[in-house]
This record gives sequence, structure tokens and C-alpha cells, in this order.
Amino acid sequence: MAYVGYAPEMLPSLNGAEVSQALSQRDIEFCCPSILDWHDYRNVDLVVGLRPAEGIRSTANWQATKPASKLVNAWHAGVPAILGDELAYREVLKSPLDYLAVAPRAEAVLHAVDRLSNDPGVYNAMVRNGRVRAQSFSNDRILGVWNDLLQTTASKAFSSWRASPIRQREILHDQLLGGHKAPWEWFDYQSAGENDPLRGAFSSLRTYQSDAFEDFEITIAS
Repeated sequence: MAYVGYAPEMLPSLNGAEVSQALSQRDIEFCCPSILDWHDYRNVDLVVGLRPAEGIRSTANWQATKPASKLVNAWHAGVPAILGDELAYREVLKSPLDYLAVAPRAEAVLHAVDRLSNDPGVYNAMVRNGRVRAQSFSNDRILGVWNDLLQTTASKAFSSWRASPIRQREILHDQLLGGHKAPWEWFDYQSAGENDPLRGAFSSLRTYQSDAFEDFEITIAS
């Protein structure tokens, strides 16, 4: 069983001695691979992906920006996944076989592990289902979605935005950021050294962000 991600973002109790002992009694090894091995599922039979219920790394703080990568990768690898109740996972959920959703507690994870260990039929059904679901996230399908977005939706929206008065464009820009500051707005110019490359880059963006919109063009490879 593996947590494929940054260890500090994992549910802390999964690293505890109690869980380690419980998994050992089930003859299951738990690991958190190095980022260099996140692509390698050859020795992985089950993926777990739960974050803390509270704190800065909790699901509530991260789910707005975290995609369903752990789940999609598990589908491609042919490995069932035990996951938390996150928005990204719910958005792609189509079947109870897509993944096992559990509460952010170690005992809930162990219960799900036992369910899969004691019922090979469910385990194999999840693997077969994952293979099918992975087809919707193939390289060709994703490329098609991006191509359609850039060639139609984004291109038309940009043309409409560019034809708008500059003040209206600035308002839309702020709305799209969702209250978050642009990089050149949060950068600490006073602390950065004179030779800091980001200082120069963000200074240019901050100075010319409005003027640059006048001449900005989108080029899409055919």
C-alpha cells in the first residue's frame, strides 16, 4: 500500500506505530515513495490518499486547488484507491467501484483495507473499472480537450475580453483571480536582492500588465 504524494500532506496517523503494526499483522507493507518514483506502481497493490481533517494541510484548505491526480493515476496503474471526501474525487465519481471513500481516520483506512483483502471480487472489479475509467484520461483525450478549449472557448473569450474597455478587463482579471493576488503583487520587493531574477521579472509584469494587454496575442500551434 502506498501514499503517492508529499508525506507532510498525508493523514498523520497513517505514519503511526499502531497503523504500522496493524498492517504488518495483515502482511501489508506501507510506503511513501520518493517523488522520483511517483510514476512507478509496479510494487503497489493499493493506493491511499487522505489528508488531515484540520490544519493548514487539511482537505478543506487544499481541495479547491487539488486535482484528482491520485485517483486517475491509480486507474491507469490498475490499482484500487482509498481516498478522502474531496471535491476533485467527487467530481469524477461515476460508480462505487471508482474508489473507496473513507473518513480521515486510521481505523477507517484499515477497515477499507480489510474489505479489499477479504473480498478479491471487489478488488478485481475495481481494477477492471479503473482500466475503463482511465480511457477517459488518456493522452489523446486530454490533448483533445485542451485543443478544443484553446481553439474555441478560450480564443472567443479572449477576443471578447480584448474588445472590452480596459477598466472592464481589469475587473474581470480580479474576478478570475478569485481574490488571490497575482505573483507580482505578493512578491516581496524590499527583501529581494537587486540581482534576484524574480524581482526584475515581476517588476516588469507589474509595470506593464495593463499596457501589455493591448498588444497581447495568443498563438496556437496547428
